[in-house]
Amino acid sequence: MVKKKLSLMYDIVLVDVGNSNIKTLYIKDGVEKTATLSSTNFIKRKCKLPNAKRVIVSSVVPAISALLKTSNKNVALLGNADIPIQNVDKNIGIDRILALYAAGKLYKRKSVVVVDFGTAITINCMKVNSFLGGIISPGFNLLARSLKQGTAQLPEISKWVAEGNVLKRETNQAISSGISNILIYGINETIKSIKIEINQPDILVVATGGWALQLAVSIPEIKIIKPELQLEGLRFLANS
Repeated sequence: MVKKKLSLMYDIVLVDVGNSNIKTLYIKDGVEKTATLSSTNFIKRKCKLPNAKRVIVSSVVPAISALLKTSNKNVALLGNADIPIQNVDKNIGIDRILALYAAGKLYKRKSVVVVDFGTAITINCMKVNSFLGGIISPGFNLLARSLKQGTAQLPEISKWVAEGNVLKRETNQAISSGISNILIYGINETIKSIKIEINQPDILVVATGGWALQLAVSIPEIKIIKPELQLEGLRFLANS
């Protein structure tokens, strides 16, 4: 007699699709079972979700959004209108708004600044639950790749090795130090300018994203590091 393999049914699956990575959280009976991290480029070729009563997706990659939508009939693909923050245009990346919402809920703030260290670095601001705007710049890997593509001899680096002195003798370390210090000091000064612009000197600044742990610790204006704010936002929305 052949035993039939049972398929586990989750209550909720939360999926955060970024430009570089996809983070997925599985929940059953109120308990978080597993969390996975996958490459966005890999998932673009094949996408299959497990059985779930509800699948809640935040995505900034339209190709992945389409795949997820057809892979499970219970998929809810979120838009900016689903997030309770005011004055948000529909063309603004949902990752930016979701991170602001999560930071506000987690730390009980109606006003907050979030710095997201992802493929792109974004700094976004919410004041009294209203989106004020933000900035977008290339992230660490994009800056490193542009040096490789735009020069004859410089290598592309993917590892942050800029601890210690600013000045470096070896080329890879010099590139890493250059990118890291420009980002660190540039972001710190930008946050100061934002605080002056919105007249909120004490507004909470939270960092998230894949490079947050490496870079945010060196930025004095950042007070809290929470690498997976978007998943936190999805969790709040799932339970609302």
